[in-house]
Amino acid sequence: MTVRIEAYDEGELVGSSSYVTQHATRQFIELDQEIFGDVDEVLFFASGGTDADPDDNGSGAVMFIDDIVFA
Repeated sequence: MTVRIEAYDEGELVGSSSYVTQHATRQFIELDQEIFGDVDEVLFFASGGTDADPDDNGSGAVMFIDDIVFA
């Protein structure tokens, strides 16, 4: 799955980063402070991915976040 993270300041896109993640694997992502250090909105988008249950009519592009830290 690819996760794209976009940073906005006062409604204007100021930067973005994309990360490729692996199914059922924990991954630590530290965002670039030059892009994400002084923003007022962060959006997360998931695409692709592995459909864990092909019989449930889902797409596989579901992302979960645990223990997010803002400093």
